[in-house]
Amino acid sequence: MHHDPQQQPGFDSALITPFKELGGEFPEGYASFAGRLARVRALVFDWDGVFNNGHKTHLDGSGFTEADSMGVNMLRFAIWLQNKGEMPITAIVSGADNKTAKQFATREHFNMVMTGVKRKDEALSVLSRDHAVVPEETAFFFDDIIDFTLAQRCGLRLFFNQPAAPLTRRYVLEHRLADYITGSTGGNMALREVCELLIASLKQFDTVVAARIRFEGKYEQYIQERNRVKTIV
Repeated sequence: MHHDPQQQPGFDSALITPFKELGGEFPEGYASFAGRLARVRALVFDWDGVFNNGHKTHLDGSGFTEADSMGVNMLRFAIWLQNKGEMPITAIVSGADNKTAKQFATREHFNMVMTGVKRKDEALSVLSRDHAVVPEETAFFFDDIIDFTLAQRCGLRLFFNQPAAPLTRRYVLEHRLADYITGSTGGNMALREVCELLIASLKQFDTVVAARIRFEGKYEQYIQERNRVKTIV
């Protein structure tokens, strides 16, 4: 069932308009989206189709953009601020074994990378065991069928739209697997789109940009704590 976000309590027209103009959608309404976001303590990312367009070479590699990387880091900072200095748990869960994903996660001090995973919802057991995170506190960034078992259980679901897969999008809508559907595609900075939306919805966008420009105070404290995270690959 579709809802008009402008009919939902908590709707912020100035915030939503740029994302609606990109083609972004809130299938469950903006109030539901914002309520789910308020609980988030963990960020779980698919790799292919989220950080890139999913294209592979004979070396089985796929990359990322620095613009998306900046968006993810600013989102982590915004959640750190929102949760009063609690570092969000951050993970990549991929069905493929990708060296770049592991290198990126290590560089950015993610908590863990799980590769070669065929049932991605198994990651929730690891998050619960190692970080005391429950599914309702987890935001999942995803784009394809292999991701659906995890999307079914996570608290906030960000689906990366691919116009060439209209039946997949229809399935996501009919089974209520997404709280936001991107206007952009993976490989065209859809990840940056989602990160900016989440940061703005937390009412932190101007704050995180100003702090990053100064690179002092709260941001300096955050980055020191972030860089102490050891990545498990």
